[in-house]
Amino acid sequence: MSFQYNRDYQYYYEFLKMKNNQTAVIAFIKYDYDRHTDYYVVFGIANKKKILQAWLDETGNGDIELQTTGKSGSVEGLIWAYNKIQEFANEFHSDKNIKERKIIVMASDSRRYRIYKHYLSRIGFTEQPTTDGLTLIRKI
Repeated sequence: MSFQYNRDYQYYYEFLKMKNNQTAVIAFIKYDYDRHTDYYVVFGIANKKKILQAWLDETGNGDIELQTTGKSGSVEGLIWAYNKIQEFANEFHSDKNIKERKIIVMASDSRRYRIYKHYLSRIGFTEQPTTDGLTLIRKI
C-alpha cells in the first residue's frame, strides 16, 4: 500500500504535488467500534503542504474549508482522489477481517455531494441518510 499511517491521529494518508504546483491530500481517518471500523475520507487541496498537514492534524491555522487558492480548472486532484479511494478499498477488501469495514464520504455542500455521488456510485458507494445529512458509504 502506498499510504502512510499516522499513529497519533489514526489515519492513512498520501500527498500529491500537482502540475499547477498545488498540493492535494487524501486521508482515511479511522474510527474503531466494537463490531465495525469506519474510515472517513478527507480530501483537500492547498498551495502548501504544511497547511494541509495542519488541517489533518487540527493544529495551527489549518482551516482550508473557507480558503480559495485562486487556481482552478484542473481536475487532476479529483481524479487522483477517485483512484486513491479505489486503491484503498481494494487493498482492504483483500484483507479478510472479522470486523465489518466501511469507507464513508461526506461533502461540505450539495454541489460537491452530487458530483461525489455521480462518480463514487460507479465503484460501489451507496447513499445513506445520517444525522449529518446524506452520506456515501461502501463496505469493504
